[in-house]
Amino acid sequence: MTPRSYLIATNIGHGAVPDHFLALGQELQKRGNQVAVLTSAPETAAEAAETGLRVHVWPNPRPVTLRDARFLMNIVSRHKPDCAVANFGAVNLLALVHWFKRVPVRIVWYHTLSTQINSDSTLPRWRIRLLRWRKSLVYSTATHLFANSQAASEDMQRTFHVPESKCSVQTLSLADPVAAMATRRPGNGGLKIICVGRFSPSKGQDTLVQALAGLRDQADWTAVMVGEGPNRQAVEKLAQKLGVANRCRFTGLCPHSDVLKELADSSVSVIPSRAEAFGFVALESMAVGLPVIASNTGGLAEVIRDGVDGFLVPPGDAQAISEKLALLLRDPALRTRMGDNARARFLAKFERSRVIPQQADLLEKVTRRE
Repeated sequence: MTPRSYLIATNIGHGAVPDHFLALGQELQKRGNQVAVLTSAPETAAEAAETGLRVHVWPNPRPVTLRDARFLMNIVSRHKPDCAVANFGAVNLLALVHWFKRVPVRIVWYHTLSTQINSDSTLPRWRIRLLRWRKSLVYSTATHLFANSQAASEDMQRTFHVPESKCSVQTLSLADPVAAMATRRPGNGGLKIICVGRFSPSKGQDTLVQALAGLRDQADWTAVMVGEGPNRQAVEKLAQKLGVANRCRFTGLCPHSDVLKELADSSVSVIPSRAEAFGFVALESMAVGLPVIASNTGGLAEVIRDGVDGFLVPPGDAQAISEKLALLLRDPALRTRMGDNARARFLAKFERSRVIPQQADLLEKVTRRE
């Protein structure tokens, strides 16, 4: 097979998601292809360079300026990619430059539901509509659009009028963390409820706190909320108002390795999102053998099997979360069975060594067609 050239842009910091795209680049390179990575995070750049990948760092942390456009034009001219992958905040710039430079295969990866943006954005509605109209023009320049869930794919088609023929569902992945950490059986040594996520309206931590208030007279438990964001103070105040603040711990931001340790030390993971394109925390929870209570919405409903790996509940339904938490907290055998099922599903469907070769096969296939 003739080697091809790939340019993969992932302009966010160190974490499981950029690690997915670095692993994809490494797999393509291992197959004899030429791969360059474009990032705005020095830690991602250093990590990628250690693997032998060619790494370029954007001039600006938020690459949206003319200087960034000139920089990208030079990168594309130098590497002459047969396939270019655009992610996250620089999608507009990347997609337009890839189209202008006539890169044969131009892929945009779609990660966030429009309903999440509606919930979390402080912009006026007219501006959101204008930005979506602009985004629809940008997406029209791509040859392929990958979504991280079926829900995201349908949202992309509905919101941005992307033809279904251009769309493909390509989930994210996680390297199995258990082999690299001294984990123990979830649920032993105390009952710990964990919720990981940015504190924003769409993530629904307020719903979880309301659910916890219904457990005040239940078994001895603590709740850990990992993350930061504009809604954190309001959620902490709600916990005080409802009388559960003394049983809640707010950690703020944590390194990814610490998040995995917190998950591995927990009894049950709760993801109370009102809208979610994929829900990476679900993968992290399942990977360490945790049962998951998640909102029956978006990509979460595609990852979690209700009654098998955990429970799906209506978004915003604190009573339903409280009932499922009570059931799991009082039944260690059920926690163990669901945790085992969750880990088995993670290994079979989302573990990185399974997902990355399949996605590399796909990229090579679509590139050969051009």
